[in-house]
Amino acid sequence: MLFCLFIALRLLFKKRQIILGLSVKQVFLSVVAYLVAVLIGTVCIYYIGNWIAKSFASPFLQYAVFILIIIVTFAFVQPLLHKAVNRITDGKLFND
Repeated sequence: MLFCLFIALRLLFKKRQIILGLSVKQVFLSVVAYLVAVLIGTVCIYYIGNWIAKSFASPFLQYAVFILIIIVTFAFVQPLLHKAVNRITDGKLFND
């Protein structure tokens, strides 16, 4: 958890000039987009992942399915978040 916080702070520090150039509305909506993405990911991984993984009798299969659900959730949520933040910030935050 501390490592994730360190990475987030490092990213904010690295992009501070770009963030300072954004309007308050853009920053607020970007933060909301990140929080919604985290909420969707948490719900998918915790509730849906546990529901599907419990249907397997083998602990190994439960673990493998749970890891697969985590990967699929990240693969689904990350592009949506990237697209939303790009649209909110007019492409200023991610220059690709």
